[in-house]
This record gives sequence, C-alpha cells and structure tokens, in this order.
Amino acid sequence: MKTWRMAFLAASHERDCFSFIDLGFIFLVDATFLRDYDVVPVPIPEGTVIPLMRCNLLTFELTFDWNDVPYSIPSKGGETSRTLRGDLLALLERQPDGTADVVLIAGPDRYHVHRALLSARCDYYRHLFQSDFADARATEFILPDDPAAVRIFVRFLYSDAADIRADNAVAVTEMANRLLVPKLFELGVAAVVASLSASNIADLRVWANRRGYSALSTKLDAWVEA
Repeated sequence: MKTWRMAFLAASHERDCFSFIDLGFIFLVDATFLRDYDVVPVPIPEGTVIPLMRCNLLTFELTFDWNDVPYSIPSKGGETSRTLRGDLLALLERQPDGTADVVLIAGPDRYHVHRALLSARCDYYRHLFQSDFADARATEFILPDDPAAVRIFVRFLYSDAADIRADNAVAVTEMANRLLVPKLFELGVAAVVASLSASNIADLRVWANRRGYSALSTKLDAWVEA
C-alpha cells in the first residue's frame, strides 16, 4: 500500500474518468475506482509545475495498492499508449481465454497461466520444465501453499509487484523461497519485518531460524536489540 498525492482534473474528456498527474505522467483512472476510498482534499504545493494548461484541478491523497488501479497513459499524440505491465495484467485477467497452457491449483482456486512466463519468472519451474522429469510436461500443478499466497504469487508473475499483508507475509515468504523467486522472497521478508511487534517477535525468530533464513534472523535480532 502506498499514499500518492495526485492532481485530478475537475472535468475529463473521458466520461466517468478522472485524469491525474504524478511523477510527470498523466493517467486516466476509472471514476468507480475512487468510490472505494475516502478522498481527502489537500492543497497543491506552491511552485508545483502542472503540465496541463487551463485545467481546474482537484488534489487528493489516496492510499491504495497500485496494482488495483485501472489506469492508462496517454501518449503525446493523445492516443492511449499501452505498457508491458498493463498488458500482462490484462492478459491475466482474461484467463481462461485459450492462451494459457498451465493451471496452478491452490485449494478451490485455479489459475490459468502461461508456461513461458512461469518459466521466465520462477526458477523452480524453469528448472522443472527443462528437466527430463515426467512433471516437466504436466499441464496442472497442485500447490501446497496457502491459497492467499498463491494468489499473490500469480499476480506477481505478471506485474512484478506484490501487495503482502501482515497476515500472509510468512506464507508468501515461504512460497517464494520454495519456488526460487528471489524478488518475491525479498518482498515477503520486508513485509515480515514491517509486521513485527512485541506479540509476534518470539514466534517469528523461531520460524526464521528453523527455516534457515539467516538474513531475516539477523534483522529480527536487531529489532529485539534496538
């Protein structure tokens, strides 16, 4: 989750859309997305350069998961340009559409994913698909991991981002370590550290030591000593 300061156009050329400016880009956001959040007006800082002319601006701060934003980036010519990340997430949302060739199963959930992308993003499956094992040709894989962690893992494959909460940080970290996904593991570790409290530090230290997460154990020890 992240807090973003954005300048919204009071009126957009897109019906039911707001435009906002952030980091030098202009985005279009579906207005229905904003209804799920408490919108708090904040003033535009003095000296802010707004790269739009003759626009009535409303400025807000929102806290949300960037992956949930239905956005697009208009090009200089006025036509909407697409991004790789946006296209991949759209591809994931369209499943099953006949293009996926692998199904990941976690509890009641079934995720139709693409073997090439799974191989490129996850070292465990890359090694498996390149091996002579019978599973290398399988089209369905039952995952023993927590279904919530699998959901985060699948979205990470297509977006390179993960919204990890305190209640699933341990499960995501374990899954990322098992499937050899270094960046997701790092994000999981960061979420574990961010969730530390006097009530869970003892259990997390035991867990990290038992799993052999030496770098995480060092961070947990430092938290206790601070």
